[in-house]
Amino acid sequence: MPASSYESVADEAAHELLPLAYIIPEDEQVRSRVERFIRGIGATAVEQVVDYEPGPHSGEHGSYTSLLEMLRAAADGDTEARTGAQLNAQTHIWECLTKAGITFDTVLATDRSGRIVQRGQVMEQVYENSWQWAAGGPEMRERTLREIYNGFLAETWLRLGLLEGQRIVVFSPYPTEPTMTDERARKIGFFPDTMSCVIQSITIRGGQLVQEVAFVAGVTKPGGPRHDIAAIQALTAELGAPITANTSGAILGTPLVMSSDVTLLDLVRGYDRHAGTFFGQDQPQQDYEAYVAECRVRLHRFEPLVQATMDELVAVAHTLHHPTDATRMLHDVAQRHMVAAAAEDNSIDVRVFGPDAVQHVEAARQAFDSNDWLAYNVALDRAQRTAVTGSCPIEEESGQDGSGSDALGEQAGDNIPAIIRCIKCRRFSPRTAIEQPDKSWRCPKCALHVDVCTGKVLHESVQSQPEPEEPPEPFRLPVLRPLLAAA
Repeated sequence: MPASSYESVADEAAHELLPLAYIIPEDEQVRSRVERFIRGIGATAVEQVVDYEPGPHSGEHGSYTSLLEMLRAAADGDTEARTGAQLNAQTHIWECLTKAGITFDTVLATDRSGRIVQRGQVMEQVYENSWQWAAGGPEMRERTLREIYNGFLAETWLRLGLLEGQRIVVFSPYPTEPTMTDERARKIGFFPDTMSCVIQSITIRGGQLVQEVAFVAGVTKPGGPRHDIAAIQALTAELGAPITANTSGAILGTPLVMSSDVTLLDLVRGYDRHAGTFFGQDQPQQDYEAYVAECRVRLHRFEPLVQATMDELVAVAHTLHHPTDATRMLHDVAQRHMVAAAAEDNSIDVRVFGPDAVQHVEAARQAFDSNDWLAYNVALDRAQRTAVTGSCPIEEESGQDGSGSDALGEQAGDNIPAIIRCIKCRRFSPRTAIEQPDKSWRCPKCALHVDVCTGKVLHESVQSQPEPEEPPEPFRLPVLRPLLAAA
């Protein structure tokens, strides 16, 4: 097998006695910009109950200021806005369901002011949302500050032309703070079972600004000893820019610059070499490029979830009043579809929904296999209520039970969920479709008629056929966790 570009560049660097990477010194101008930005957020913060007035989005690349603005524009027929919102939904779903062993990349843009635009959204708005709603507690405030700094640093280097032939690399490990319990970590978007570390990179490739991310596990088994910090320290020392810090915040706050000839997969290989793993996991070594290609094909099967989530978001776009409403709605709707998919797809790791939901997802799978309509919906509803999913930190104090699924509503005093999923056509419908007084339910789409007390099918229409599915959108590879900030 030919030597990787990392090995080739390493040989040249050794011959010339030069390191492969350098730690980027703190930039005072970038630091000052971060401080001004944070002060500005404090001065202009808007309460969630106030209607949000969207800003202009006529930028050079059609940039929008928020997911809410994209959804409203999509609801009005703007196809470019729908594409941007769909990439947000796709990223959220893929990251929720894939915690380690995958890489993603996305092409970024800039607006007329030179601000970076990711998936149609100006990153400054992402930073603002991140600071207002994700910086819960001192650990997350420090982490968010460092992510904002890294984002502004990348933007500054882009304006100065310093990303040509070079890449900025940041390591973002799972939180090391002792106050970050597994339960709290799950609530704000982290996954304790793999303690995943994200290797993040931004560079110019083929004339385009490209963001790349790799998810590698920080432990080989749940509850096992961490190997990510030691692997990062050893890898960066090998590159000639040793990160000696041993806390996640300090490591995240130590960006490196290196030749763009050193690829993201080269860094994953180096991480694995020092950890004795494959993508941080206890798996045998295999061809990295072939493995990544296979993973991307597997992720493509989640496209129906993305489309279903988008359809619901666009339908309610004009009923939402604040950018955080859109973020919460994306979380709720996507979670409902992800849990339902897991109930019918045994290849989805149920641990991603949290320990409280595992037994209910398993029960829904058994009921689905046995065609037990009532047991399936009851188990699915319980799984929805106990699931904890997230691709990025969200506010902890949301007034919910921790499931993030308030959109499901309360049960009406019996075992019938407020939202029912037809076991035949897979459509979600409100409980209000139950017919009185015989306590039967009829699916509005396929006319399946069921006794809700026994789950027995009373009538199954042979004339109603499932609606043909629209062809999926072209396959895209968005980043899992943004290099610049967690939205």
